[in-house]
Amino acid sequence: MGKSKPSRSREAEKVPPETSSQSSSWTSSIWLYGTFSLLGVLLSLATRLGGPDAAMKYQNLANWVSSHGGFVSAKLRYVDETVKGAMLVAAQNIKSGEKILQIPRDLQISDASIRQRSDLPSHVDGIDDLSLGRSGVAAMAAWLSSQYGSFLQSPASVGIWQPWWDMFSPPFSMPFYRETREQLLLVGSFEFQEIRRSLFWYTRDFEKLTASCKTKCSKELQMMDMNTYQAVNQFILSHAAKGPGGKPHIIPIFEFLNHLPELTSDLNYEMDDNGDLVVSAKWEIPADEEITISYGRRSNPELLASFGFADPPFLEPFWSLRIFTQVLAEKYYTELDIEDMEIDVRLATPWLSSLPGDIAAPEEVANSTLHTLQWELARGKGTVPTLLSLVETVADHFISWYSKDHFISTFRDTLEENRGKNASSSVWWRSQDASSFSRQQFAARLQTLGRAKRLELVEAASEADLSDPRRLGFWNSTVVRVKMSEYLCALAYKEAVLLIREELA
Repeated sequence: MGKSKPSRSREAEKVPPETSSQSSSWTSSIWLYGTFSLLGVLLSLATRLGGPDAAMKYQNLANWVSSHGGFVSAKLRYVDETVKGAMLVAAQNIKSGEKILQIPRDLQISDASIRQRSDLPSHVDGIDDLSLGRSGVAAMAAWLSSQYGSFLQSPASVGIWQPWWDMFSPPFSMPFYRETREQLLLVGSFEFQEIRRSLFWYTRDFEKLTASCKTKCSKELQMMDMNTYQAVNQFILSHAAKGPGGKPHIIPIFEFLNHLPELTSDLNYEMDDNGDLVVSAKWEIPADEEITISYGRRSNPELLASFGFADPPFLEPFWSLRIFTQVLAEKYYTELDIEDMEIDVRLATPWLSSLPGDIAAPEEVANSTLHTLQWELARGKGTVPTLLSLVETVADHFISWYSKDHFISTFRDTLEENRGKNASSSVWWRSQDASSFSRQQFAARLQTLGRAKRLELVEAASEADLSDPRRLGFWNSTVVRVKMSEYLCALAYKEAVLLIREELA
């Protein structure tokens, strides 16, 4: 489930500096554009709560899939209004290897599928400089927004897609919809800036898409609404799977499956040669247990950006961070012309072994994971830093910020205490028996266990986790886990640079 990098103009991409003080205009914009209109909320609630209950709506959707060439196992049951929200559970024991879903390509909402039934994609293609125009997201968002507006007026107007719309629910749990005071806890992280950037681009794209309606436009465009357009963009971000060509696909039923990290999730899934999604059980799943998938091997900042939550730190596969090139140019490289460079710089710990020496030409790192960043630097103009210098600057930026961030001070102190006992320790979420804890060994042990024992081991580790949501609350836990991932990524890169320069033992 991923996103293609958009093509955007540099001038429009300017963002405010990292600061906890917010202008009244931005706060009012969040209020104006970050939530549904009262009418939209009431209509949405009426749609979702009226008529059959959620279980019956789910069964209607499952029957719809089956009647159009798909397969939905009768062993699946939809459950709503739990602490975790909606989920799929096993109605009966599911055997290892048993197929539970097959969703045909024709029932998946994608850029390709909507072009067969709507003129909106052609309209989108004719508009220059949309934020996600080339990725297929802009056309999908326009179509979904129009369809939802039509559905709210007359459910039957969406034709065969009515069972899917009956189950649609806007993703109000995403950071984009958090109250301003909650969003401000993310200050210092790129993900805080990303929320503000999304607001800007949704507003700008919507205005471009509907500009012709000031005079005369198609009925499809007339059905679009700003609040709905933002909601479906967030829905695509958080619910779409990556299909052929890396473009997003919204897949009925499959979208209800919640995430667990790869080592503890229940299902395998793949696209077959026909483009159908086939889902089967990794192992036996007992009746009445929630059924989960993994949303991919992602760091906690990546999980937050796409899905609005974070994994337990002992199951996070790696650490990562992002920063705007604009921030780097304004704060550190004032002689660097970034006009032709990408909008952000990303670092992740799996790339550490690819770091070159202090002076390296692009061709010297052409086969490394960091070669894209090296080539981006080659596109810069003016005084361009070396790759190693840029990496160190980025690492120093985050270390400096997070060293003063009171929100994570307790966890930062725990990390320093554990590193005092074991310099290679990365454990910040527990203090007892922490200095010898190894994520690699924990993962290896999980792989030797069956489903029930794996979940027991994870629960035991969660009880010792100082960042567990049961201790901090869901959002505070998520923010802490994201910031500590970025802090550890910065520390790892800083120490790697020092090792390369032989300044660290």
